[in-house]
Amino acid sequence: DLTTITECAKGLVRTFDEFGNPGCISCPLDKVEFQRSQCVPKVAKIGLIMPITNAPAGGEDLHQDCVSLTCAAKLAVKHVNERIDAVVPGLGGLVANLTRLDASVYDSGFTESPAIDSYRQLVSAGERALVGAARSAVSQPIATLGKIDKMPQCSYWASSPSLSNKLLYP
Repeated sequence: DLTTITECAKGLVRTFDEFGNPGCISCPLDKVEFQRSQCVPKVAKIGLIMPITNAPAGGEDLHQDCVSLTCAAKLAVKHVNERIDAVVPGLGGLVANLTRLDASVYDSGFTESPAIDSYRQLVSAGERALVGAARSAVSQPIATLGKIDKMPQCSYWASSPSLSNKLLYP
């Protein structure tokens, strides 16, 4: 009966005892409350699926824009971890409960196959969310896998309207 407890105090999450009675508890030390309904890790692990090489063409170097994109992503992680508000005003407040953001870069090339391999690697590594891939044609198969694994995804260059379809990609 959730009417017994209308809302837990800040820092506590709703739980139920062995008899089904609702209550509020503190999260373990390595976790923090999220929306007063669950405990989430203080260290967020994300995977960055980005074109590092032109994988299908034998791994040749990519255009400087792709290298710059990867550097920008790593700089964004640094800004989150150091609470730097220079680019995103108020960033420090947005990530106040987060101890650290760990981001690993995975090579997507520009085609589905290396991107899917990268997705499998990041899932095996325990990443909890992903940023990428660059192209819609590459993001769509990854989003299908992410749907199965309940992996949040943000595709930074993808422009296909179908990726916004909540039924296909919740």
